[in-house]
Amino acid sequence: MARDGEHAWRRTTGLCHRRSGWAYVVLPADHDQLLVLQDAAAEVFDSLDEPRTADELLVSLSEGSGLAEDEVRPHLEAALAMLADAGVITAA
Repeated sequence: MARDGEHAWRRTTGLCHRRSGWAYVVLPADHDQLLVLQDAAAEVFDSLDEPRTADELLVSLSEGSGLAEDEVRPHLEAALAMLADAGVITAA
């Protein structure tokens, strides 16, 4: 994660999104299908109300969940990859 920890992530501009319970429903500007974010992906998306590095996200998610950073790291890495592939976050 060192590579991702060096730059900030942010939500992609032009998204329509709404929180629904424990999930986010997101419609990227250039897509026709909704994306439902749950679990780690929803937590990461929620944390990106302002740009943050992966390292900052790791600390925040670890503190918020009460889990060790080593337990959170694989979930964070998977969430960042999924969100970036889906086009809902980008490097700031």
